Amino acid sequence: EPENVEPEVSEPENVEPDDSEPEDSSAPENAAPDNADAPVESKQCKDVPKHEGKADGLPVWVGHSERNGAQMLRDLVSSTTGWVAGKIATGNFCDEDGLIICTTLWPNKVRGRAIGIDKVIPPANNRTFDTNAWMMIRNPLTEIPAVVNYWYQISNQNGRGDDKYTMQAPIEYWEEYRDKQFNDLISRWVGPLQQWKDLDKYDVSFYIPYEHFVDEVKGPLLFQEAIDRLQNAGHTFSPKSAADMKCLWRRNVDKSARSNPTHNLEYAQTFTKEQYETILEKLHAVFKTLRDKRAKESIKSYIKAVEALV
Repeated sequence: EPENVEPEVSEPENVEPDDSEPEDSSAPENAAPDNADAPVESKQCKDVPKHEGKADGLPVWVGHSERNGAQMLRDLVSSTTGWVAGKIATGNFCDEDGLIICTTLWPNKVRGRAIGIDKVIPPANNRTFDTNAWMMIRNPLTEIPAVVNYWYQISNQNGRGDDKYTMQAPIEYWEEYRDKQFNDLISRWVGPLQQWKDLDKYDVSFYIPYEHFVDEVKGPLLFQEAIDRLQNAGHTFSPKSAADMKCLWRRNVDKSARSNPTHNLEYAQTFTKEQYETILEKLHAVFKTLRDKRAKESIKSYIKAVEALV
């Protein structure tokens, strides 16, 4: 496997984010899309107040690669349950008392720094996690360009302020880093899928395809399934109505996905023929090892998307 080589960009200090998404500062809070038939309740949904103390159930690991909606998931889980949705990152080790989920890029590096394996795979800080883990996935045809675009934003100081993460990388920048970092980029996409699947102690029982998560119909239903799984794992919180769940989804997921070009499903730069063939090879290899129906269907759709371009 190629080494995890970070792009040669000058990154501003104290910027966190391999997986952070911006908020749309131009849209009012709780706003739904103009063309959406949102229920009346959707205009009034509110975050659940933060709980104090230790969560009732065991926290759940959420594996993911970069730019595939991990922060949107954390925001949505915390606003819906009132418990902590944490992440493994520089200075963050998912050791909060009220932890309910913890997202991690393992086995990939976090902003170029290797996080000790003991801090990433349980017990993290002697904490016990649920043996059922989750995994977020995204089509590499859109995820890889999103990662490269994020590098461009950071290198141009576009990671702060109200207009953060709004720049779009020029095609020349995309082509340079696509070719320079391709092996590393595709390796970082495959890594979490392969490594989590091979762990003996944990079973990836729930896959969250990015394309489903940001979909107007599938997204709220998928998140409801996530909430049901957390409750089945022993976590207690007041249930939300279907209308409120859709409202919270709109505010935390739909708004961010629509406003950020690196998370827009139409944002996809082209690859070379050889790169398409490599992506296709990796997708077929992953497909053969998966048992989960939803995950296999998503990977199959990624395969078809690549095949249409080769």
